[in-house]
Amino acid sequence: MSLSRIILTFTFAIVCAIATAQTHISGDSNHPLPDNEEIDTLEGFVDSIDLAESEAERDVPDLMRLKIWEDGLRRKIKELKSNEDQYPKFIRFCLKTYRWAEKTFNSYDTTYVGHTGKHGKVRLLLDNWADAYYFRMPNNVSLTIASNPYSNLGIQANYSILSLSYSHDITSWIHGNKSKHKKAGITLWTERVYLDFYHWSHKGQTVIRSISAPKDDTHHHLYYDGLDFSAYGVTGFYFFNYKKFSFPAGYNLSTYQLKSQGSWLAGMITTIYSDKFDLTKLPEGWPEKIEFEYEKYSMRHQTFTLVGGYSYNWVLGKHWHFNVTAAPAIGLTHARYISDNQHHWNSTVGGRVMSSLTYYNRQFFVAANGMFRCHYMLDDHVGFATGIANIQVSTGVRF
Repeated sequence: MSLSRIILTFTFAIVCAIATAQTHISGDSNHPLPDNEEIDTLEGFVDSIDLAESEAERDVPDLMRLKIWEDGLRRKIKELKSNEDQYPKFIRFCLKTYRWAEKTFNSYDTTYVGHTGKHGKVRLLLDNWADAYYFRMPNNVSLTIASNPYSNLGIQANYSILSLSYSHDITSWIHGNKSKHKKAGITLWTERVYLDFYHWSHKGQTVIRSISAPKDDTHHHLYYDGLDFSAYGVTGFYFFNYKKFSFPAGYNLSTYQLKSQGSWLAGMITTIYSDKFDLTKLPEGWPEKIEFEYEKYSMRHQTFTLVGGYSYNWVLGKHWHFNVTAAPAIGLTHARYISDNQHHWNSTVGGRVMSSLTYYNRQFFVAANGMFRCHYMLDDHVGFATGIANIQVSTGVRF
């Protein structure tokens, strides 16, 4: 067997594991199966594709060849489905788990929510974001720090649960500077549950917007390269009206909201923060003005918050969809002040606000999403707050 056939056979095996489960749930009445052809092996399937392609070259126009291959793939998936008992135990377990999760977390009322009929998407995206920080020292001197906006240009492709993306920092590309900020995440979208695992970090390249000190209390625009910050966290929402309301319709674009509908939500947010401030990198003269005993100050804290809120989908005509979501949070923070060798339990407040506007026409779409998340630690010893704002514009097609 040639290398191309080996690659095709391996790819087919992976696709079957996912698509077979989807076919079992949703079916496909638009592509009936012929009764006069049975293929029991993967190699036989590859040979049948070669035959179909040669027949297509003789009998049908070029635009029909892909359709013939797609129909052949669907036919073979269903034939293999009938022999599922012959699969290895692990494959059978994965298929059963997938079907249970699909039925449990992705069921909905088809009067209010509709499926796009497609499992894949490819999109070009422009991602813009900025973050801000507030730091109040034990001597009540405070710094308000913010980054300049950053822009990433990238491409994303996904099929079912598989996703691949790449992006590049336009700002550092244009100015020729090495990027010192990172933002990454993995998101699980279902009708009933939303899970977002995220990370962002920032080292240097910030601007001090204001300083409040005994010898100076004015607003400034001072470049500051002494911040070293990172955050790892997870956000989870449960939607109570998941039968009639589709949160993925506004962001993941895997479903359509057919009638305007909203839902109350509840969940949790937990995040681990690491903050380091190098005060020796303040502009000349400022370390003396703030009169702080430490040249460098470090702390770590972990937040545990409960979330409650509301999300609403507006269906604005045939091609437009708008969502707004507000989810305030309140809870506790365990803070460890490494420089002071102290640790405290404190109250904390925060939350997340999200919004999206989408235009779609058949399988083509254009979307604009906005998100803001924040956290403020309430402590008499040290005050700390952080927030990140994200605006993303994308366009693409479903397949």
